[in-house]
Amino acid sequence: MKSEKEGIMEIEKKFGTYSVKSDWNEMQTASGEIFIYMPPHSSEKKKNNSITIHSSRNPYAAKDHRIFRNAIMEQLQKKVDLFSDPQINAYGKYTSNDLVMYVFCISEDNGIETKQYYIVGEKRFCVIQSINYDKNLELDQVAEEIADSFRWKEAVNE
Repeated sequence: MKSEKEGIMEIEKKFGTYSVKSDWNEMQTASGEIFIYMPPHSSEKKKNNSITIHSSRNPYAAKDHRIFRNAIMEQLQKKVDLFSDPQINAYGKYTSNDLVMYVFCISEDNGIETKQYYIVGEKRFCVIQSINYDKNLELDQVAEEIADSFRWKEAVNE
């Protein structure tokens, strides 16, 4: 479900809601569990800037978010070889909806920047990932707006 207001769409998925610029294109993977957003006028080139969003379960209570953060850091360390001489920076903050969020920035020597915004829930998380091939500032702004506007749908166990 979508609702539009002043160039911003509120997107509702089974796991939560978030805001996206209304001129961005939404695609869905075959599984229907991952949503991809691309800027308007994306070309047919192989490497397009994009934002992906998905949610999943995990064994961590929301109050144990630091343990979850450490698990994500371990996963990133195991995948470091997939990147071209990466520099990884991380920080945590609260979204505008008072949700714990960890941000991991991976800058490669070839100019590609990947940002992962992990929003913590009760035994669940949502990750918003942007892949920026050409230092597009709008991509960063849209990814941050999605992450900052995110709200969980209520779950039975919360």
